[in-house]
Amino acid sequence: MRPVLSSCVLSLYETGGLPLVFGMTAFAGAIEALFSRAIHKLRVLFPTEVTGLIVAMVGITVVKMGGQNFLDIDPSGAINGQGAMIGGITLAIMVGLNVWTQGKVKLFCALIGMVAGYTTALLFGALTVQEMSHAMSRPAIWFPVSFHPGWAFDVNMVLPIIIAVICSSLKSVGDITTCQKSMTLNGNVQTWTTFRKAS
Repeated sequence: MRPVLSSCVLSLYETGGLPLVFGMTAFAGAIEALFSRAIHKLRVLFPTEVTGLIVAMVGITVVKMGGQNFLDIDPSGAINGQGAMIGGITLAIMVGLNVWTQGKVKLFCALIGMVAGYTTALLFGALTVQEMSHAMSRPAIWFPVSFHPGWAFDVNMVLPIIIAVICSSLKSVGDITTCQKSMTLNGNVQTWTTFRKAS
C-alpha cells in the first residue's frame, strides 16, 4: 500500500473502525476508476517534472519511518548499533548489485539484498531460528476478519480520500513514466528483449 493511502487508512480506522475503512476504501476505488477514464486526457498537465516532484514528495513522507527502521531506533530515540549495521550491509549490497552488475542479478538486486539482510541478521543474532520457524509455520493465506464488520461512510473524509487517490494515481503515472523512459534508447522505444541486451 502506498504511504499516502496508509495514512488515510489509519485515520479512517481511528475515526470509525473497520466499517469506515471498508466503506471509504470502496469509495476510493470508485473515485480512482473514474479518474482513470480521464487521466490520459490530463496527461499534458502532468509532465515529467510534475510527476517526478510528486514521486519525490511521496518518498519524502516515508523518510522518518524508513530512517527509524533503518537505524533501528527504539522509542527512547536511541540507535541500535547492531540493527543499523545490518541495515547498512543490506543497503550496500542492494546498491552495489544495482550499480556494478548486469542482467538478472541487477534486476533482482532488491530481492537478493533482502535475503542477504535476513542472513546477516541471523548471523548476528538479531533474528533467531525460532522466530524464523514461527513465521514459516504461519499460513500462506489467511483472512484476518472472519465476519464482515459492515460499511460506513463519513462525508468529512471525502476530500482527504479524493486527494489521496489523486496523489496515488499520479505516483503511479510517475513510476510508469520512469519505466517508459528507461525503455527508451536514442529516442526510440525499445522492446523488452532489446532492453535486456542493452543492459
